[in-house]
This record gives sequence, structure tokens and C-alpha cells, in this order.
Amino acid sequence: MLLKLIKNVLVFSSLFYLTFYLPFVFVAYNPYWINYNCENNQRCSKVKTEFRVNAVNELTSFLSHRGELNTGWQKNEKIHMSEVRHIFDIMFMAALASLALLLIIRKDRMSLYKFAIINIVIALALILIVPNFKTFWRDVFHPLLFNNDFWKMSRQDVSYYITPRSFFKLTTIVILSTWISLNVLIVASGLILRKDRSLYQD
Repeated sequence: MLLKLIKNVLVFSSLFYLTFYLPFVFVAYNPYWINYNCENNQRCSKVKTEFRVNAVNELTSFLSHRGELNTGWQKNEKIHMSEVRHIFDIMFMAALASLALLLIIRKDRMSLYKFAIINIVIALALILIVPNFKTFWRDVFHPLLFNNDFWKMSRQDVSYYITPRSFFKLTTIVILSTWISLNVLIVASGLILRKDRSLYQD
């Protein structure tokens, strides 16, 4: 009984994390996503296109350990981005561990869809962050993850222009929406399998 409970907790946690991490990693390392948002915010229009494109490419390359920050990045930004990259590295390792657990602890789709329903409920609850995003971003998220103020941006910072708070708000909406969608697909798959099994049993 205890072993079954432990397995269920591990599978739920792994599915919860992986279905969150997949949309996260898509936007976190994607220069096209940042550039798309940049083209639709007023701050980015204040810097030259070439500068913006170089800065975005440097940022995504830096976060994935493929380059350095050279295009006008301030010292405080470099320190903060190094801390962010460290968090991303930990998240990547956690994703690998979650995937390994799901492969080792084999569960059929009938079991997974029940956990996916819980994931959907949690993700829907987290949507409450969006209307209060400024407060969450300033008073909860950053103080929880960082023990300094290097995350605070000024007009001298590159990130002030290419990744304003509006960018992170929209990114959060995309991640939550995709996270919900992935779990809906798992639920639908589980329900179809359940229906097929009931037909065979009849």
C-alpha cells in the first residue's frame, strides 16, 4: 500500500513537472518568441533592430551555454542572467529525472489521465496570477528565487527593452495555456482508452 502511494506521488509529480516544463522550455530558449514579443511592445521600438536581434540571440545562447552577453549588457544583468541560467540548468536536470521516473514506473494512460485532471485544476488555479501579475512578479516570484535586487531593471539595462514585465506576463499565459492543453490531451487519451476497454469487456 505504501509502495503504491509512493509510486503514485512520483508519477504525479513527474507528469506535473514535465507537462509544465515542455511549454516553458519552448519559450525560455526561443529567440523567435522574444523577438515576436519585442516587435509588439513600445520599449523595443526605442532600440535599433540590429541591436535588439543581437541582444536576444546573445541572451538565448547564454541561457543554453552557447555564448556570452556582450551587446551592452550591464554588470548587474550579467549576474542576474547567470543566476537565471543556473535555475534553468536545475530545471533541465529535474525534467530528465521526471522523464526517467515516468519510464521506470510504468503507468498506463488510464492512470495518467487521473493525474492530468489534477494538473488541469492546479493550472487553472494558477491563472489567478495573471490579473495580479505585477504584484506576483515583484513581491512573490523574485524575492522567492533571488536574494538580491539584480533582477530590477533600469533604462540602462538591455533587458529593460527586450524583456519588459509585459513579456513575462504573456509568456506566463502561454505556458499555463499550453500546460493545460497538454493535460487535456492526456485526459482525452485516457478517456478514449477507458471507453475502448469497456467495449471489449462488454
